[in-house]
Amino acid sequence: MVNVNADVKLFNNNDIMKLFANRQKINTTMTNKICKKEIWNELKFPNIRCREDAYIMHELLSKCDNIAITEDSYYFYYQRTNSTERKQFDSNRLISIEIGDRCQKFYKENYSEFYNEAFLNCYLERIKNMIIEICNKDSVITHRKDLISIIKKLRKELKKVNKNMYDKANLRNLNKIRFFAYFPLISIIFLKCKKVMRCVKRIH
Repeated sequence: MVNVNADVKLFNNNDIMKLFANRQKINTTMTNKICKKEIWNELKFPNIRCREDAYIMHELLSKCDNIAITEDSYYFYYQRTNSTERKQFDSNRLISIEIGDRCQKFYKENYSEFYNEAFLNCYLERIKNMIIEICNKDSVITHRKDLISIIKKLRKELKKVNKNMYDKANLRNLNKIRFFAYFPLISIIFLKCKKVMRCVKRIH
C-alpha cells in the first residue's frame, strides 16, 4: 500500500546529476529505486561478476527527466549472509575503480558543471573505499600488490585536484581522502576503532 500523504521531494535532471555527483540522497545501488520500464529500452546491465548496478547508475539517472525521493519504505531488501558483497574480498571487486573512472569521464563529457564534484566523490572516493574494503576483509596479505597499486593510483590522481574548486563540504572530503592516501595504516586503524566504539555503545 502506498502512502499518498508521504513527504515526497521532486528533482529535475540537473538536480539529480548534481546530487549524485555530490553523493547526496542517491546511492549507486538499484536497491530502493523504482524505474519506468521505458528507461531500460537503451540501457542494459553489463555482464560482470559484481556491482553491475553501480556500473551504469550515472547513465540511468541521466535518462530521468525527474525523480521523486521519499523517506517512506515501499519494499524491503533481504540481505543474505552469503551474498557476493559479504564474502571474502576477491579481484572481481576491483571493477569499482573502473566504475569510478567511467562515471567521472561521463560527467566530464555530459555534465561538466558538476565534473569536479564527480571526480572527487564518484572517482577518488571509490578508490579510497577500495582500500578500506581490502583491509576490512582481512585480505591485506593476499592482495597486497593490489593494495599498493591502488594507493599509488590514489596519490597520482590526487595531484590533478585543485582544492580551490570545492566548497567546504567537499573540501573536508578531499582532505580525508588525501590523509587516507598518505597515511592508510593510521586511517584504517582509526576506522576500526570507531567500529569497535559503535559496538560498545550498542551493548550499553
